[in-house]
Amino acid sequence: MIDLDGIAARLDDAARHAEPIAQITAAAPFSLDDAYVIQRASIERRIHRGESMVGVKLGFTSRAKMIQMGVDSLIWGWLTDAMLDEDGGRVALDRFIHPRVEPEVCFLTSREIDRPLTLLEASRYLEAVARQWRSSIRATAISGSRSKTWLPITVRRRASWLDRGRGSSTACAMRA
Repeated sequence: MIDLDGIAARLDDAARHAEPIAQITAAAPFSLDDAYVIQRASIERRIHRGESMVGVKLGFTSRAKMIQMGVDSLIWGWLTDAMLDEDGGRVALDRFIHPRVEPEVCFLTSREIDRPLTLLEASRYLEAVARQWRSSIRATAISGSRSKTWLPITVRRRASWLDRGRGSSTACAMRA
């Protein structure tokens, strides 16, 4: 049995301290569902440290990226207040491991989402939608591997990274 909480703790610690670790999936392969459990456990650690949930981000939002990664649907991750940086602000790159910048679609919420929502209910939770194209509100993610070397991203690794802790962080630069 895979210790998903242990994996979440290792990833979270690596991200918080910007210290790379060995690739986890090489020693303990896990499913996409397991990756979301890891993500949730890592987010719970962040909340326990005092962070607040502020939204959701989407990954693999373009068909071309889905084809490149061999998937047929997008993936998602939670955002906390510590993951946001103001547009035009300075970002300390030493917080990250192998930083890369990419456009993202982020949904900032007016309250915490604590259960699955219908489409109608979800609209009542939205405060803002940040996306990179054709929008006055933009989101750009600074993502980075937590591994010692930059490795090709697999869907499972990407989903488990979507908690985006320091070291693999979403810095949603919001422009109103």
